[in-house]
Amino acid sequence: MFEAGKRIHLTKFDFEKPRMPSPLCTFIRKNFNRCRVVYVSQYDFDRVLTLKVATKKGDHSVMILELVGNGNLIVTDSSLVIRTALKRLKMRDRSILPGESYKFPPLRGFNPLEVQASAVLDFFKSFRGNVAQALTRALNLSGELAEEVCARANVDKSRKAKSLEISEVELILQEFSNIIDSIREGCLNPQIILDEDGNVVSVTPIDFKIYENFRAEYFETFNEALDEYFSRLAKYEEEELREKVRREVEGKFKAILEKQFERLSELESEALKYRGWADLIMSNLDLAQRAIDWVNGLVKSGASWGEVARHVSRIEDEFLAGVIDSFDPKGKVLYLRINGQVVPLSVQLSAAANASSFYDKAKGFLRRAERARAAIDEVRLKIESEVEQALKKAVVKPVKVIGVVRKRKWYENFRWFISSDGFLVVGGRDASQNEALVRKWMKPNDIFIHAEIHGGPAVIVKCEGKPVSEQTLREAAQLAVSYSRAWAVGLEAASAYWVYGSQVSKKPPSGEYLAKGAFMVYGKRNYLHDISLRIAVGVKFEEGVVQLLAGPPSAVSRFTSNFVVLAPGSLDRDVAAKKVKSLLLERCSEAAGEYLKKLSISDIASLMPKGGFRIIR
Repeated sequence: MFEAGKRIHLTKFDFEKPRMPSPLCTFIRKNFNRCRVVYVSQYDFDRVLTLKVATKKGDHSVMILELVGNGNLIVTDSSLVIRTALKRLKMRDRSILPGESYKFPPLRGFNPLEVQASAVLDFFKSFRGNVAQALTRALNLSGELAEEVCARANVDKSRKAKSLEISEVELILQEFSNIIDSIREGCLNPQIILDEDGNVVSVTPIDFKIYENFRAEYFETFNEALDEYFSRLAKYEEEELREKVRREVEGKFKAILEKQFERLSELESEALKYRGWADLIMSNLDLAQRAIDWVNGLVKSGASWGEVARHVSRIEDEFLAGVIDSFDPKGKVLYLRINGQVVPLSVQLSAAANASSFYDKAKGFLRRAERARAAIDEVRLKIESEVEQALKKAVVKPVKVIGVVRKRKWYENFRWFISSDGFLVVGGRDASQNEALVRKWMKPNDIFIHAEIHGGPAVIVKCEGKPVSEQTLREAAQLAVSYSRAWAVGLEAASAYWVYGSQVSKKPPSGEYLAKGAFMVYGKRNYLHDISLRIAVGVKFEEGVVQLLAGPPSAVSRFTSNFVVLAPGSLDRDVAAKKVKSLLLERCSEAAGEYLKKLSISDIASLMPKGGFRIIR
C-alpha cells in the first residue's frame, strides 16, 4: 500500500478503486505484473524508498516511492532515466518528467546518524525557535520523533534551541541513535496509541516515552500496526470530509429548511388544536348542545345577535354562566370554557356537527403537514445528492476501506461448503479438478460421494475417519446431484452413493483406460435416495470480511440469513444470477453491499449449476 506523502506498507485491506485505473496504474500493471522485487533500499535516511524490479524482459527497472512533501511515485529504467510518474513536475532543483534523469530530493538538514554534535550546536545557536522545531529543521525529524528524543534526553522541547549546551546536544543525538539501534536489532513493540475516547493518536514501532500515559493496542509486526492505524484513520478522514461537505451543502439549504420546518410546526399545531377542540366537544356533547340551544332560544324569542352578546354578560342560568365565555355576534360564534380551554362553537350547527367540522379541519391540516414533510424529505434527498456529488469532486479524498482481503484456502478453488456438523465438503468443477481432488486431497478415510448419474462432480467429505452424520452425508450428496447433469435435464431429485476414499482408485482393470476425472470404485456402495436438487447462494459479512457462499440451503443458512435458494427451472443462468445479486443487495449491510456491487454477473453465475433456474426463496 503506497499513499503519496503518507505511507508505505503491506495491507490486508481492500480499498475502493476508481472505475478506470490511472495512466500510472495501467503502466505498472502492463509492465510489472507478476514481476519480482529483488532489492529494497532507503535513500540516505530520507523518506524515499527504492524498489529494484526484475522485468519479464530480463532487465531491471526501478520504482521510487517518495514520502517527502506531497509524495510521488516514479518509474525509471536501470539507469534511473524516468519512464513515467504519478506527478510530473518541473522544480527549481530537479524535474520529474519522462526522459529526464531522476534526481533524489535534496537533503534537508544533516543526516542524524552521521552528523557531529558541534555542527548541530552551531545550527542551534543561530536558530530562533525552540529545541523541537530546531531538531525537525536540522535533522529532518518528524515533530513526534523530535519530542521523543527530547523526552528521553530530559531536555525541555520548548526551550530556546540557542540555550543548549554541547553535552545536551550529544545526549539528544545519543538517544536518537539508541532508538535506531533498537529498531535495527528487532527490539520492537509495535503499537497504536489511543486517547481516552479510543481515537487513534499515533502508531509507533517501539515504546515512546511521550505516550507512556496513553492507552496502547499492540501488534505482532509494525506493518500490521501501520495497516490497522491507517485503515482507522482513513475511516475517520472519510467521516470528517463527509461531515464537512454536509455542513457546507446544508448551509445552502438552511433558510429553506428552517422555513419548511416552521411551516410544518404550524400545520401540526393547527391540526392538534382542532383535534383538541373536537375531542372536548365530544366528551362534553350535552353541555355544548345546551349552550347552543340557549343562544338559539334567545334569537327565536326576538333577540338580535347583538342582544345575545349582552345577555351572555348577565346570564341567569348559573350552570351555563360558568361555561359560556363570550359570544361573537358577527361570526355567530359562541365561546365555551371547558377544562380550562376556550372552544369556539358555531350556533348555526349542532354540537356534533361542530365537532365533525373540527375533525375535518384537523385532517386537512394533517394532510398539508404530510405534504410539508414530503417537501422536507425532497430537500434532504437533494442535500444527500449534492453531498455525494461534492465528495466525488473533492480534490483530496481519503482512501476508503471497503473490506479485508482474505488469504484463499486451498479448497476455495473448488466447490465447497461447511456441513451442518462442521465438516469441510469439497467438489470438483470439472474433470481436471475431480482428478486433482481425488489424487491430491482425498485421504483413505475421507468419504467420496458421487451422483448416480453420468456427468457429475467428485465430492469428498474431509472427515479423516471421524463419524459423519446422515445430515452431512445428505448435504454432500445434495452438492453432488445439484452440480451434476441432473440439474440441466430438470430433475427435482436424484440419488447418490458414498464410499470411503480407500475404495476409490485411478487404476483401471487390465486392458482398460480411465479418462481424466474418471475413477474405479471397489467394494460396497452406500446409496442415498431422493436427494432434492437445491443450491443456496448467500453472502456472509464477518469482522470486515465479505464472502460469497454456495451449497445446500441447510448448510449455508448456518452462516448467513442473507441467501437465495435455487431449483431447476426455465430462467436463463445470467438472468437468474442477476436476480440473485439484486435480492442479496436488498438484504445486505452497506459494507457487504459495496463488495457485492463490484461483483459481475459472471461471478455469481460461476457459483450456480449449469442449466435453467427458478428462485424459490
